[in-house]
Amino acid sequence: MADPEDLPDLLAIAKAQARECFTELAELRLRQPVLPHAVELDVTWHDAATIMVDDFRMRALQTLVDWLDAICQLMEERTRRAAETARQSA
Repeated sequence: MADPEDLPDLLAIAKAQARECFTELAELRLRQPVLPHAVELDVTWHDAATIMVDDFRMRALQTLVDWLDAICQLMEERTRRAAETARQSA
């Protein structure tokens, strides 16, 4: 279990992970056709499978980015509240 003083480091790690996921997500979106394209008959089964797998990766990465953003907000709020409480106690 992390201690409250670890929050700044955990926040930095979570933000770095979110940036990495977002970068990978952006790269997938740039190079990969969207899922509905996989139904076209001129797309080989291999390419259709690749599109489907990449679509799954994009959705999983988006979910991870959303979760990381949420926990970053939570950690930032806890850090802010802890600092406020410490100021009031002093």
